[in-house]
Amino acid sequence: MSRSARPYSLGLGRGIAFAELPAEIEAALPQWMASATVAGAVELKPSTVWRVGAFAVKRFPAPTAWLRLTRRAPALRCAEACARIAPVATPAPLVALEVSAGPRAGESWLIVDFIEGEHLTRALRGDPRAVSELPAFFATMHEHGVLHGDLNAANLLWDGTRWQLIDLEGLRGSLHRLRMQAIARDQWSRVVGTLRDPEFVRPLHAEYCKLLGRGDAEREWPRIERRGRRLAQRYDRLLAERAAKG
Repeated sequence: MSRSARPYSLGLGRGIAFAELPAEIEAALPQWMASATVAGAVELKPSTVWRVGAFAVKRFPAPTAWLRLTRRAPALRCAEACARIAPVATPAPLVALEVSAGPRAGESWLIVDFIEGEHLTRALRGDPRAVSELPAFFATMHEHGVLHGDLNAANLLWDGTRWQLIDLEGLRGSLHRLRMQAIARDQWSRVVGTLRDPEFVRPLHAEYCKLLGRGDAEREWPRIERRGRRLAQRYDRLLAERAAKG
């Protein structure tokens, strides 16, 4: 599917389209935007992500008034990022819309291809190819400056043949080279900490460094492992706090 965008409007929604929507989704979308829900669909994340047939539908709550003035709507930014991050794989977008008026003004909606697959920790337990392909996926990301501010296990999906980045809202823009390198190290450290098995991950770290042309894998490993452990603990605390708040 081509990822060239064209202007697109539907009801109170204004945005961009990359492909034709199925007629039944196009007919239902204005009601989804008005009610902030996708009635009758499989809910993947409460009130924000649904599966509708071969597609995933995501609703982004309205950002603050200041962010609405200074940044594109999240759905539009995610859709436009798909072309920017090539050759890193991500679900192809169909439509991204921002609600332009009414009580839901500022909310935005993104429709992408639904990808069947397993998230990071589950995929690595069940598919040897997912294990072998992980260092190359991260090396490709970091070679092309694809940096994600919230790269947790749920945002990495193995579709049976390749890894895909499935949530682009947290992508970072252009930064100083040293800052980009620091974020890349933190992203890789977070994967190391998430997997919670240093002996399993250490060979993957060596391969990751080799692919990036870095010969410091052994020297760097203790720092990466410690940083990964701290990041994993921090994320665990964050999840616990969210669960406590309900």
